Amino acid sequence: ASHKERAQIRGLIDWYLFEAPYKDRRVMLIIDANVGMTESDVEMLHTLEEAGSAVTIVANKIDKVKASDYKRQMQKIQEKAGMRRVIPYSAEKRTGVQELVKEMME
Repeated sequence: ASHKERAQIRGLIDWYLFEAPYKDRRVMLIIDANVGMTESDVEMLHTLEEAGSAVTIVANKIDKVKASDYKRQMQKIQEKAGMRRVIPYSAEKRTGVQELVKEMME
C-alpha cells in the first residue's frame, strides 16, 4: 500500500482502538514468539489497557522457536505479560487455534 493508504489505515485502527464508543472489545496483541515482547509491544499493551481494552497476547510463529528454547522463551514472554493471558500460536502447525477462537468468543 502507498504511504497515504497506510496512514489512512493507521488512522482507522487508532480510531477503533482508542476513540470508538465500543467498550466491550478484546484486542489480540500479536507478537513474534521467537523475538519475544519488544519495548514497542509492551508500550502498545499499556496504551491499549489505558484505553480500556481487554488484551490477550498471541505469541505467533511458536513453531519457529526451537524445542529446547520453548519453555524459556515462553517464560520470558509471560514475565513481560504479567498476569495477562498468552496464547502460543502457529497457523502452520495449527497450535493454539482452539484457544484463540475460544478467547475471541468470550
